[in-house]
Formats: sequence, structure tokens, C-alpha cells
Amino acid sequence: MSYARMPRPFEDYTKGDVVRAGKLLSKRIPEEARDADVIRAFYIANSWISSHAYPLALTLNRIRKITGDKAPTARVIGHEKTLESARLKLQARSLGSIQDLGGARAIFDNMSELDSVVSEYHGGKGDFEILRTDDYIRNPKPAGYWSVHIIVRMPKFSNKKRHSHANQRIEIQLLESA
Repeated sequence: MSYARMPRPFEDYTKGDVVRAGKLLSKRIPEEARDADVIRAFYIANSWISSHAYPLALTLNRIRKITGDKAPTARVIGHEKTLESARLKLQARSLGSIQDLGGARAIFDNMSELDSVVSEYHGGKGDFEILRTDDYIRNPKPAGYWSVHIIVRMPKFSNKKRHSHANQRIEIQLLESA
């Protein structure tokens, strides 16, 4: 397969292609592997991860707007998971179900600012559907990890137009600085 025939980002592959690429990449692949299926799997996986940039940008804009009003000293950053990091998670789940391929983090000076932003995020109208909120500050994980996680998903339609980023999830982490 030539590189010219590779799928275009977000257009020429299906959710099933993403799942198959993840299954292939969950296995150990020899360094010298140049098989067309392996190359295509890497391309699809990288493209799938990169496709989270737009939903992540929308999420960061919303968080920055809310924090600007409620917590102007909060530090807000975003990241896309690397393919190497995503491959580590493929042992436990499919590529299409990893919810932190795009992630946003906001660090607050105090809990009242954090709580205010969580409340505003849940109460406001945004581009995303809130799937779940996990409060690991009030209910810490056994290892001691503490943060509020909000998992959001890009809707299939917005203003009667289909999103090419439909159903992509972004993980928002909100924490208090130590």
C-alpha cells in the first residue's frame, strides 16, 4: 500500500477501522514491521487521536471562559495523548473507548474556585454532553489520587449539522494546587 492511498483524517475510516487498528496496535509489533496493515493501523490511530484536537479546543475555550469569570488565577492546559501512551491502555480497552485522548486540566488556588467552576460547567449550556463526573477529591482513589473528572462527549449534531467529531470524548481534570 502506498502512502498516497492512506485514508484522509476523519473521512476515510469507520469506527470499526479504529477498533481494528487498536486491536492490532495492542500487540507487540517488531521494530522492523513494515506490513501495510501495520502502517495503516498506525495512521488510523494517529489520525483518530489527532481528531480530538477540535473538541479539545472547544473544551479549553469553555473552561477558560468559566475560569476567567470564576477563578481568574486558575491555570488551564490541554493535551493530546501520544500514540505510545494510548497503546499502553489498549491492553484494557479499545482505541475508540479511551476517554482521555484529549484532556484538559485546570488547577485552582482553592476549593471554592474549583467547586464554583464545576457548578458552572454543569449548569451552563455547552457544545458537549456531560457523560460522567467523578469527584476523587471528596472520594479519593485508594492510591491517594485526587481530582474532579468530568467526561464530556461531542454531540452527533449541533445546529442541525452533523459533527465529524461526533461522540469523541474529552476528559477534564480539575484540581486544587497543593
